[in-house]
Amino acid sequence: MTTMTNHDPRYGYTRTTRLGKLGEKILKDVLTKNNACVVDEQTDIKIQYQGIDLVVEIVLDIYLEKFIGKRIFTTDVKYDETSNETGNVAYELESSKNNVGWFFKLEVDTFTHVLPDRGEMIIVKAPEVRKFYKENPNLFYHPMGHIGPTARGNAKKTIIACLPVDILKEQDFTLTIKFDKEKYNG
Repeated sequence: MTTMTNHDPRYGYTRTTRLGKLGEKILKDVLTKNNACVVDEQTDIKIQYQGIDLVVEIVLDIYLEKFIGKRIFTTDVKYDETSNETGNVAYELESSKNNVGWFFKLEVDTFTHVLPDRGEMIIVKAPEVRKFYKENPNLFYHPMGHIGPTARGNAKKTIIACLPVDILKEQDFTLTIKFDKEKYNG
């Protein structure tokens, strides 16, 4: 029997997957209470390849439907437990394999940032935030990127762009929804 430590590359993947599932659960719970039908599409290989975490059909929430601009939309959920400390949300511009990062690659209608410490989730229209990034690169903080081991032990570098949460929430392509953070603590 082998055990994983936080130095083992598998630990990071396992932890990230667990937190991602928690973010998806929060989104499902909140939107279901607001009369939306949320479908987990992780069993569909084509959908997985596109990077879609969930498909949402808005049933009775006229406000959400008006914001999204359609009744059925796709989203990629990002659970960000460090946004309260950093004040930012992060977007991957380039992946560890020198490929286009998920920010540009995913074929989704929205990104949903679940910010557990704030008890908020921010639904962001993907095409509009991409356009905003291209038109306002000076508003994004560009750290050097994350360098760490891959499953094979190779060094990897991921290029990210960080945008302050407060600036993001001011944009008309975002919708902030509150949730009970105590319910999902842990």
